[in-house]
Amino acid sequence: MKTRILIAGLLMALAGSAAAATRHVPWQDATLQAAIAAASPGDTIEIAAGTYLESGQIVLSKNLTIVGCGAGATRLQTDSNTTQGGNVQSEAWIYVAPSVTVKISNLRLDATGKQVHHAVQSRAI
Repeated sequence: MKTRILIAGLLMALAGSAAAATRHVPWQDATLQAAIAAASPGDTIEIAAGTYLESGQIVLSKNLTIVGCGAGATRLQTDSNTTQGGNVQSEAWIYVAPSVTVKISNLRLDATGKQVHHAVQSRAI
């Protein structure tokens, strides 16, 4: 009986510790937002060289790593302005939800021609 419980516990632990996946923009997903929606917590999103126009606010509500091909090669642009008025979430182009850890590297955020109060905003609770 103890052996069955031990094996069942081990199988549950292994199932819960599945390896993080890597998603690719644009190969698998057309936009960063689509890749974020499809990703699981702990995944990595790799963005190929190019310029990507993202619509509206990007909300990160799960732990992710987002990697471009270099600030000179991978550029994210926004098509929207953000508001200013005391609401931390609406003031941000990219909003990182409380208790979420996101690593963003090797890309450029470009809000040329837009009024963006905060490029990236995070609030710890």
